Amino acid sequence: MDRLFKAAFILSLCMVSFGYGAVMVFFEWPPYHFLRNQARDIVILYQQRESYLGTAPVRWLRPAHHEGNGVTTKIEDRVQPGITFLTGFFDSTVSAQLIDFDGNVIHHWIDTKSWDTAEIHGAVPLPDGSVVIARYGNGLRRLDKCGMEMWKLNLLAHHSVFLSEDETLWVSSRRRLEEGDPRLKYLRGIKPPFFEDTVIQISLDGKLLQEFSLVKMLFEADMEGVLFASSEDIPGKRYLDDMTHLNDVEILQKADADAFAMFEEGDAIVSLRNINLLFVFDPRTRKVKWTQTGPWLRQHDPDFRSDGKITLYNNRRDGTNRGTRFGGSNIQEIDPVTRNVKILYEGTKDHIFHSEVLGKHQNLKNGNILISGGHEGRVFEIDPNGKIVWEFINRYDKDRVIMTHEGTRLPRDYFKVTDWSCN
Repeated sequence: MDRLFKAAFILSLCMVSFGYGAVMVFFEWPPYHFLRNQARDIVILYQQRESYLGTAPVRWLRPAHHEGNGVTTKIEDRVQPGITFLTGFFDSTVSAQLIDFDGNVIHHWIDTKSWDTAEIHGAVPLPDGSVVIARYGNGLRRLDKCGMEMWKLNLLAHHSVFLSEDETLWVSSRRRLEEGDPRLKYLRGIKPPFFEDTVIQISLDGKLLQEFSLVKMLFEADMEGVLFASSEDIPGKRYLDDMTHLNDVEILQKADADAFAMFEEGDAIVSLRNINLLFVFDPRTRKVKWTQTGPWLRQHDPDFRSDGKITLYNNRRDGTNRGTRFGGSNIQEIDPVTRNVKILYEGTKDHIFHSEVLGKHQNLKNGNILISGGHEGRVFEIDPNGKIVWEFINRYDKDRVIMTHEGTRLPRDYFKVTDWSCN
């Protein structure tokens, strides 16, 4: 009888535990988020075990789409003159470097030698040879030419750092809101915990000047509909606490402002990847001035162009390595007045262009575009006809490349440094 009682008691406990577990997952009751995060961390730990053990930087590696290593293409009379600033994983370090058109390294900034860390996700070099770097989980930091820390802000900076002509930095950031946070009052209907994406403005000496809540702006513009349009990332995967996923902020500069009838100098454009949304706001009034959703999919890096158009890196994320569902990534041109969208560049079956996440592009003065492939491990320059005139591939071995996050072409005289040596 005792045995039967014990068995029934244990069975009852199992049934209660299972029942609570099911209810906990459905309603996201405690400790649902804790357990979910722990499970995610265990999976990441297993997948990236070689990085943690120091045997191979697997978290930085992706299947190769293209042949070659280093500079594979160079048509000297067709490229935009200058030097190229790169961020990624170089010489077994998470770092940034300057290279010439032959791939020779002019200078190298080491952020960390650790392989088990987040990537540099947003960086800008400064004329004095220093660099401002966002590495998620490690704050926003300014390093001098030798990699020594000049200042650090402990915030969740990520994805993009933009240097405006007024010599302030505009950075993508976020803050995690938990149950009971007073800021939830202006974020109606969003169930905590979740990340609230913000834009921050920072002085070059590391002072926080302003912070803008993008979700709050959308609520105040009566645009709740875009926030609750979908919870799907890729088929079968939900966003949960990452509703909007800000991945870029840039400021309309004086030289280009007259070309935009709808905008003014100092207006900001942002990209919210998880809801396929671009919008422009006025930092002075915190009012939304323009929005458009699609036809891009999980986009990055909208740029104001000097002819009054906006260009965009359209990832077209589809859950595949080579873009086989939707045809790969492309670069788009958007007319903000007519809302017409034109494809400026896309790959072919023989020459794939696809990066599931990451991605940058830069409109160059000679009409070319510099494109950072992210997961492709390459940075390449195309002319107005779509011909590749320069290409750099960061190869690891025969079948894999190393992710290269960001490429920026700079004038040869951008830096005021005459001696790059470090003692």
